[in-house]
Amino acid sequence: MIEPGIFQMLLLPARRNATFLCLTLLAGALGLAAPAAVLAQSADLLRAYQSFESAKAANKVSEALKAGDAAVKLTDAGGDKQGEVELLRNLGDFAAQADEDRPAAEYYQRALALQESALGPDHPDLVPVLTALANLKLKDERYSDAAALEQRILNIERRAYGEHHENVLATLNKLREIYRAGGDAAAVARIDAQALAQAPPPPPPPAGDRGLPGIPGGIAGTNRRYKQSQGFATVRVFYGTNRAPTGDLKPTLFYGKGRGELQYGYLNVTIPQIHKEAELETQPRWAEYTFVLSEASMRRRYVLLDQVTPLAKDDFVRALRQQIKDSPSKDLFIFVHGFNNTFEDAARRAAQMAYDLDFDGTPILYSIKLAGRDTIDMSAVPADILGHSYFAANSGAVYDIFRILWRGDPPPQRCGMSKQKDGGTLTVWWFNADACKGDEMLEAGVMLKRFGDLARERVMANMSALTDPSQKQQKIEWQLILDRLNGLLAPASAAPGGAAK
Repeated sequence: MIEPGIFQMLLLPARRNATFLCLTLLAGALGLAAPAAVLAQSADLLRAYQSFESAKAANKVSEALKAGDAAVKLTDAGGDKQGEVELLRNLGDFAAQADEDRPAAEYYQRALALQESALGPDHPDLVPVLTALANLKLKDERYSDAAALEQRILNIERRAYGEHHENVLATLNKLREIYRAGGDAAAVARIDAQALAQAPPPPPPPAGDRGLPGIPGGIAGTNRRYKQSQGFATVRVFYGTNRAPTGDLKPTLFYGKGRGELQYGYLNVTIPQIHKEAELETQPRWAEYTFVLSEASMRRRYVLLDQVTPLAKDDFVRALRQQIKDSPSKDLFIFVHGFNNTFEDAARRAAQMAYDLDFDGTPILYSIKLAGRDTIDMSAVPADILGHSYFAANSGAVYDIFRILWRGDPPPQRCGMSKQKDGGTLTVWWFNADACKGDEMLEAGVMLKRFGDLARERVMANMSALTDPSQKQQKIEWQLILDRLNGLLAPASAAPGGAAK
């Protein structure tokens, strides 16, 4: 006997041939007689689905696709065209997720042909399978093919929904991203021109000067570091991150939630002229489909992560040094975000703070992905009576921050770290607040900031000048500072965890 409930368990296509479903229900519930060929075909189809689901659960891709092909053949023989379309699309999705792009494309094409035959070439129900095909082309960097499919989707949606429907605007935006990825600047400009014609006018800028202080020596509010032009200013922030790149070309999605190797680069964030101090003007979710069509319009409204440029380490160092050299001040502003921020959130906040402060040095972002062996228990850092832990007042914690930012070292190579527990998916390192304490750490940091790689030579020169026996204590203090500098400037492998340097 065939139980009706098994169809849901096996995730059969939701819309099945009514005759087939009724036959199954009657055969199961009432035990009525049915032609042997129909029941045999039904049993074979169930076995094919069972094989498909079992192989898929075991991650046996080739076996799963073979069972899926058998199910398609039986579904086609039964005349259930809608069920066959949905099955082909499901197989296409599974193959695409398994990086089997060629069979995925073949499944989608077969589903598309069946739908076109039943619905015609311009029906909105074709959009999902056309979108799946476009995504495959984009993944394979076949930008012209992907653009042609998105253009067909756009034409279908325009006829069905009109020019201003959110689906139309979203597809137009995706088409623009494909053109940009493919380097077709003329096509990008055409879409931008359409968007500019559709977008409402931007809000008027505030009357008069914003009244924020200018750079040192300048007139307040009129000689700012970051100048407005065409309704927005641009803030460049250098960054380091151990977030893994996603492969997505959009700046907002360039780095994801996964953890990877240490990456370097710089990013640009735009600040609108209507910006209010300490605010982070953020586009609502629906704005992605409404206003992002005109980049100029978006920049005049929101704080946007506009560009991400990854660099090799040597190129990053050269670019950073040049930026410091060209800046009014040689100071650095380093922003380390909270534990639950995306790379985009952190980039926008770092730039907004630099802009509001009219910071005349170089802003730097360190965007960290905390996971596994990089989870640090700082509970040993002394706290006040209210329970606040002041990391910045603890020289050992400052030392640890220096090692992260200066060297990018993992915990075993940083001072004050000892493994407290591990197991499962999480390893916690316990920070020993007493292992690296002493004001000489802060003094070493000041020397390093002022003199860079020459800091060691400066300290040694100071020590050499202390020749009087009464200066013995001062010489000892300089020696401690030199020890700290040696720890900061040493190769990563030379700084064992848990030992003061």
